[in-house]
Amino acid sequence: KLSVHATDARRLNFLVKGGDDLRNDARVESLFEAISVTLKTKGCRGIGSALRTYAVAPLSPRVGLVEWVPASPPVKSILLREFGMGDSTKGEALWIRAQRSRDSLLLGDADKASKSFTKKRLRAKPQEASQALFAARKVLDATSGGLKRHLEKLSVSSEAFLAKRRTYAYSLAATCAAGYVVGLGDRHLDNFLLSGDGALVHIDLGYSFGTGALLPVPELIPFRLTRELEAPLEPVGARRVLTSHLESTFRTLRQPRARAPLLGLLEAFVREPVLDWLRGARHDASLDRDADDVEAGAAATPERRVATARGKLFGANPCHLLNREVAGNPMLEADMSQRARTVVAGLENSARHALRHQSTLNVEDQVRVLVDLATDPASLGRHWCGLTLWV
Repeated sequence: KLSVHATDARRLNFLVKGGDDLRNDARVESLFEAISVTLKTKGCRGIGSALRTYAVAPLSPRVGLVEWVPASPPVKSILLREFGMGDSTKGEALWIRAQRSRDSLLLGDADKASKSFTKKRLRAKPQEASQALFAARKVLDATSGGLKRHLEKLSVSSEAFLAKRRTYAYSLAATCAAGYVVGLGDRHLDNFLLSGDGALVHIDLGYSFGTGALLPVPELIPFRLTRELEAPLEPVGARRVLTSHLESTFRTLRQPRARAPLLGLLEAFVREPVLDWLRGARHDASLDRDADDVEAGAAATPERRVATARGKLFGANPCHLLNREVAGNPMLEADMSQRARTVVAGLENSARHALRHQSTLNVEDQVRVLVDLATDPASLGRHWCGLTLWV
C-alpha cells in the first residue's frame, strides 16, 4: 500500500500491483467511466452514477498502481461474517459445507480443475446440476440474505436503508451491464467491493473480453446474478426491478450516438493489444497450427475479442456470442465443447431456447436472454467451485 499526500491536502492511497499487465485494467476502467458518463447524460443518471470506477496507472508491462477504494470491504468478507452471525470462522465452515454438498452430488469428490472433472460437469444432466446447486443453497438457507442485513446495519433509519437499497439496485444493473459489455469473468465474491452507500465495485479486471470462456472450466454466464446479490432487493421483486434497470441501460447504450465513443475506446485494444492477450493467443495457436500460422492467429485474436464486444452493443444474441467464445477454447475436446454449447442453449422451456434462431435481439429480448443465462440452475451448478455460484 502506497500513500501519497497531494497538493490539495488529500491523502491518496494506492495498491502497488505486480505480475499483471495493468493496461488492460486501465482501459476497462476507461470503458466503465465512458459507460457511466453516457448513462448519466442520456437519461439514466441514477444507474450511471452507481457505476463506480477507480484510477489505474500502469508503470510498466508488469507493474502499476491501483487506487485504493476506501471503506469498501469485499462482498465475500461481508457474507462470511453475516453467515456466521458475526463470526467469520463459523461463516467459513458453512461456506465449505455448502461446497461439499454440491461437489458430492455433482462430482462425487472434491472439485478439481482437471479434464475428468470438467467432463463430469458438462455431462451431468440438467436436473443433476440443478439439484447440486440447490443442495449447496440449502446449507446456507438459515443465514441467507447477508448483504441485506449488512445494508440494514449501515442504515440509521428506514429512509436511509431505502436509499442504500435504491443505490444498490442501480449499481447491480450497472455492474451487470458494464461487465457483460467488456466480457468480464472471474466474478467470485472477492472481486466485488460494497461501498457504504450500497454501490458494488468491480475489481481485478484481468479476465475480460471473454477470457472466462477460455478457461479449463469455461464460464458460461454473462455476469454474476446469484441469490445473495438479489436478496437486498426483496421483497419488492428483485428480478423485476433488475430487468427494468437493465432494459433502461441497454436501451441507452445501444443508441448510435451513445455507443460511438465506446466503440472508439474498444479500438485501442486492437491497435495495442495487451501482452497477456498476445501470449495466450500464441500459445493457443501453437496447439493445432503450423509455426507459420501462429503469429497470424495471434494477430487475429484482439480483433475477434473486440468484435464480440461490439456485437453486444448492437444487440447480438448473447448465446450466439458465448457459443462462439466456447468454440475457440483450446482446452476443451470437441465433444466437451459441444456439451458446453448445449448448456448455453438451455432447456426447451427457457427464454433463450425460444430465441435461439435469432441472431439479433431487441432490448427486451436481449435482457431476457442475459438474465436467463445468468440465473439458470442447470448452468450455475456446473461451474468451478471458486466462483461459489450457489451463494
